[in-house]
Amino acid sequence: MQKTRSLKFLLSLNSIHFGTNYLWLAYESLILPMQIQAIEPKSLSELYLGLVAFFGVTIGVIISLLSGVFSDNYPLFWGKRGPYIIIGSVVAVVSLYFGLLSIGTIYLIFILFATMQIGTNISSGSYQPLLPDLITHDQRGTSAGINGFITLLGNAAGIAVTGYLNSVGEYSYSLIIMMVVLMATAMFTTITIRSQETPVQKKPFGFMKAGREIFTPLRGYETFFILVAGSLMFFLGITGLSFFEYYYFENVLSIINPSSDVAIAGVVVLLFSALGSLIFGPLADRYGRNRFLVLAPILSGISTALIPLLNNLISFIIVGSFIGLGFGIFFSVSKAMASDLSPKNNEGKYMAYYNISVSESSAIASLLYGVILASFVSSRFGFTIVFEMSAIFYFFSLILIIFFIHRLKRERNIKNREAEQKI
Repeated sequence: MQKTRSLKFLLSLNSIHFGTNYLWLAYESLILPMQIQAIEPKSLSELYLGLVAFFGVTIGVIISLLSGVFSDNYPLFWGKRGPYIIIGSVVAVVSLYFGLLSIGTIYLIFILFATMQIGTNISSGSYQPLLPDLITHDQRGTSAGINGFITLLGNAAGIAVTGYLNSVGEYSYSLIIMMVVLMATAMFTTITIRSQETPVQKKPFGFMKAGREIFTPLRGYETFFILVAGSLMFFLGITGLSFFEYYYFENVLSIINPSSDVAIAGVVVLLFSALGSLIFGPLADRYGRNRFLVLAPILSGISTALIPLLNNLISFIIVGSFIGLGFGIFFSVSKAMASDLSPKNNEGKYMAYYNISVSESSAIASLLYGVILASFVSSRFGFTIVFEMSAIFYFFSLILIIFFIHRLKRERNIKNREAEQKI
């Protein structure tokens, strides 16, 4: 049974998000581009990066869906969600360990990246539903705000520490710290939920049934998928850019040591994102989620469209901070809204559907942007096309979010009238 949660519980519950996101933004922004550039021609680095990201992340999205469905229906060992969180984290840590060895081919880079995606998505497919599982409706905005704050704080810490270590040639230590942080936070969240998890009766549930379950959404929840589509468009505007920030700093801003400056810019932008998430998540509980869902794509879209006019790191950081603020707002509020609309006993599956908007947007955008940048050999013009395309994605997101809000209001009005007629 759900009950009002303390701040300590909310922080502990969301600690896994720190570890996962400490890993991923730093790995995508710094380690993966450097690995590829070290073994492939510079003219093809963006294309290979886009291909590795697209196929690796897509595999992860499929695993996330399976993990959500399995954890809804098939508890393991001691619980419903916790065992999957630990198993996935162990898989990711083992993959990071092999990354310490010499990586000499693009195929090995892809295998390690895909395996890390598999591990973290086994974990995330099971911890994403914890919001509707354990948090009451009137605390979900606050919890999602804390979630976003911890997520973005993890991003900032990961990119700061990894950027510094890579800039001084300590690549191995950056991976070791990722392993420790990921496993420690996974354990912390699992211990927190050990006695709190929603009970579920174990039943026969194989991969074939799970596969069918993924593609059979419940009737009456179509509006949920409009939110997913709008979120996908929003995240298309920002998630794929993180893969190519290293190349943008190096080839357009002409920065000699991109690792340190990518880290500095990333930390500042992510701190604004974290503040946006922490502040606007609770405000959405109090004043409603709709207005903030509309504000975020406007703020991030206009800011992204201005980036091609910039010529130095300082102006990039200033404009990027507004993009980050919009991202933080949307990240927390859209997740709270998705948890509100997830049907009971299917929270894992539906939060996995929502997670597609976050994860698969990264796959699609990285491939699309990689092809564009490879076509223009990472020139300023190529990056201009990428940034303006990102701004267009935000515009489409705004249209879909407005349509979602209109439809949601109409559905709620119909339900209210039906309830009044029954009385």
